[in-house]
Amino acid sequence: MSNTWMSSPFGPGGFILTFLIAGLLTLIVGTSLVLRYRRTVRRYMLQQTGRLTSAEPTIEQILASARSADRSRLWFPDQVVSGGDAHRSSEFRAARLAHLKAAAIYAAAGFCHAGIVTVLWLWFGSIEFALIRTSIIFWVFAWPVTLTLVVFWGPDRWRQSLTVMAYVAVLTGFCIWVGAFSSTAPIHIGEGSAPSLTLPAYLQPLLVWVSLVWPSLFLLVFLNRRVRNVGPAIFLFMVFSIIGTQVVFFAEHTRPGMILLLRLSLLLQPVTGYSAAFAIYGPQLLGALLFSIPAWFAVRWIAHRYAQRRLSDQSIMLDSIWLLMTLFDLIDFILDRGILGWVGLTAFGGYKLVLAIGLRPLQGAAAVRPSTRLLLLRVFGRRRHSEQLFALLSAHWRYAGSIELIAGDDLATTTLELREFLDFLGGKLRQSFIYSAEDLQKRLDAIDLGPDPDGRFRVNELFCITDTWQVAVTRLIGQTDVVLMDLRGFSFTNAGCIFELQTLVNVVPLDRVVLLVDNSTDQILLENILLGLIQSEGYARLGAGDGEARMRLLRLDRSAAAGVQKFLRLSEEILTTKTAVHSA
Repeated sequence: MSNTWMSSPFGPGGFILTFLIAGLLTLIVGTSLVLRYRRTVRRYMLQQTGRLTSAEPTIEQILASARSADRSRLWFPDQVVSGGDAHRSSEFRAARLAHLKAAAIYAAAGFCHAGIVTVLWLWFGSIEFALIRTSIIFWVFAWPVTLTLVVFWGPDRWRQSLTVMAYVAVLTGFCIWVGAFSSTAPIHIGEGSAPSLTLPAYLQPLLVWVSLVWPSLFLLVFLNRRVRNVGPAIFLFMVFSIIGTQVVFFAEHTRPGMILLLRLSLLLQPVTGYSAAFAIYGPQLLGALLFSIPAWFAVRWIAHRYAQRRLSDQSIMLDSIWLLMTLFDLIDFILDRGILGWVGLTAFGGYKLVLAIGLRPLQGAAAVRPSTRLLLLRVFGRRRHSEQLFALLSAHWRYAGSIELIAGDDLATTTLELREFLDFLGGKLRQSFIYSAEDLQKRLDAIDLGPDPDGRFRVNELFCITDTWQVAVTRLIGQTDVVLMDLRGFSFTNAGCIFELQTLVNVVPLDRVVLLVDNSTDQILLENILLGLIQSEGYARLGAGDGEARMRLLRLDRSAAAGVQKFLRLSEEILTTKTAVHSA
């Protein structure tokens, strides 16, 4: 195998260099673009058309009504009723099972990938298929399964920790077995003049792990929360652009290329004093731009398939992880066996085949199951808290139904979709915002309530300016099944939340509402506002029959994951009660 091919843009050396540079640029450029996207969203949100909507009654009238209200009638049942299946929603039982099944399917697909790579690695290396050796190699190549599940669980630290500990426990078991029950000899590293290091048998599985999983460092590009949603697309652009630069660079070092560089430099010399630099780097930049064109069409094709519900946001992310690992394994195989090494692509094919077979029943079951619509309201300006809550909700709720919300800069990067990112790059993001009643109706009609191929439902966000968000919230509240209002950090200054509370009292049965609070919530103010609103509306409208406001208050004193689990159980009660009322 020639050194020229090894260092060429299409050789293993060129690919390694491309991935190194592309990974770094993805993190830098991606972070910059995402931050700019967030600022752009905020700028559009603050726009006004002059047709402001005002909430009635005013905050002063609400608090005045609270002084004459009967405080004993305000009831926040935060306990979860445990009465067996009578208080369980069948939709949520199916959703919980679908969530666990999807995790098992993604793990099985990853293990299939690891199995194929293990067989090829041992075959190409002419290594004997011994049971313990093969098991260790398989477990090493299965490392991305752990990373896949870490992404899949969302920011649930308990499940993420259990996943990592399970993988480490099995790897530790292999180390103990090799050290205590095998005849493996120690390895001496650094013979001759270099310092010698003796690696005992029980550490050799760790050596194999370190030597084979280092490419997974590139996965940190995709796992970084700042660029996670668009990381694969940006990485694809970077890879194609760098390959284009390398192709031109490689061509410039050929004899015809040098002649062309000289002629171009002489041609530019009368125009600029940097003719040599323009002659060298100008074609390289042109090569990067030309090669980024197919990347653009590839990303547009992926976005189109996502719009047609052929792909899900989660599958794009997880498939990118395994495709990248396949490419790195492919480099090793090509180095060993040349053209025959391309058979390594079958590992990714096996991964996709297992996914297609395993996820199809989940999509079919989700398609016939009623979609449960969750409306997420929140105090804007608490980005870290909002991102964590949304990620946990997204990991669980989207197997039961869709999540709907008003877009904001606090969740702009967390809910960022590929289509929205392309609109932003193309200067068309403004078209996504709602400026009139006609725009609002179009966005409401376009809300997607169907499941993706992995059985998950979608996040539907409405981009609103200052003058239109109140009407949009009112319309969303009127067509939702469950409302979760995150009031952490709520105070007198949050006029938008006060309007949303007023709309909830006016429009939706309060037994479908869960208020999320913690120590940062001004709970006395919250109770006074609710009392004033209920007093002004009258108790008869609440629909509970006994005149009590059954709005649930959920305190988030422990981890956010525990709070989300409790909210899901409360939602089961809400949906069960709703179904029972409709049946009656």
